[in-house]
Amino acid sequence: MVLGFTVDKAEPSKRAQRKSGANDDSVPDFKLPNLQPPAKKTKLPADAPVQIGLHNFSDDSSLFGFKGRIEPVIAAIYEHAAYPCLTYKESETTDIFCEERHRGDPDFPETAKDMDHRTDMKQVMSSQGAEPPLVPYRRGKYMKLSKVLCFIDFMDTFWNWRQEKALDGDFPPVTIQVHDSTTFNFQTRKKPYESTVEWTKTKTREALPFHVLSIPSVTWMKKYVEIVFETINRTEFHVRFHGDTWSFRTLFASHKIHGRFESKKDGEPLPEDASSADTRDANYVRLIKSIDVESDAHRTFLLEAIRTTLFKGTLVTIEWQGDYTEEDAPTSIFKEQLKLLPNVVEVNSEISLASK
Repeated sequence: MVLGFTVDKAEPSKRAQRKSGANDDSVPDFKLPNLQPPAKKTKLPADAPVQIGLHNFSDDSSLFGFKGRIEPVIAAIYEHAAYPCLTYKESETTDIFCEERHRGDPDFPETAKDMDHRTDMKQVMSSQGAEPPLVPYRRGKYMKLSKVLCFIDFMDTFWNWRQEKALDGDFPPVTIQVHDSTTFNFQTRKKPYESTVEWTKTKTREALPFHVLSIPSVTWMKKYVEIVFETINRTEFHVRFHGDTWSFRTLFASHKIHGRFESKKDGEPLPEDASSADTRDANYVRLIKSIDVESDAHRTFLLEAIRTTLFKGTLVTIEWQGDYTEEDAPTSIFKEQLKLLPNVVEVNSEISLASK
């Protein structure tokens, strides 16, 4: 021991020196939170059918990068609400399936990407997890009309192979239920499927069990438009056009439908001399301040614009706000007429195309 050895007393840290409550005026008083227990996840059954919904999507396959002759485009939405789930790790297992088949037959596509390319199909992938109303075990493909039966045949073979291999799960025998809401009649093949396949014709645009917008949006799609109709009174609408307004800018100009930038925060219009920095953080919309659909000319103009002169061959989603409840009101009559257009799909305020 060293006699007389001492150590200076440690200075208290700045955190310790800080007086209680100093500079905390901006922090709100603590209030005991009303904590709720986390919601229990719904337990999925071990045995459930794979369900496929077929829907009309577009009249013009050239808008979506499909080569060859122009055909209608069909949306196929499918899900397997079971555990284990046949749509789990679908991309990885499809690659394994294609690679195995390719080794036995060099003409068979080697990857899932090759398969989609050669069969005029496009897989929808979401970069983020599924948020309501999207479902995590739901998938989608878009394809030419002539490839629908090829799609069913492929999924039948692929899911049956996965069931036999017990890849990522011990699956029971596969049953596929096809809900066809298209306006086309498919001649199903005479040879038996490997799985049990059941076809049902449903009403056009039937929202359940599958809605055409119940999967992530088509990020590869070149053109889409969202229109919001806000009822002003029994004869007039305020109309707003969102989505890909840029591709239609020349047609919008010829239709005298003006546009403006609006703040993403509060929806307020930006001044005409707004800087490029301001417009980068804003939404561009086209709008009609007021249009009276009691006028035959106005009503015909809108219907023809949506059907052909503006958006021919393009999916148009419609949202209604402030519906006028009188059945004989011109706005109510217009709504019923608009619903009959072949390229129109109605959505509510909770469902919207994910890609803006």
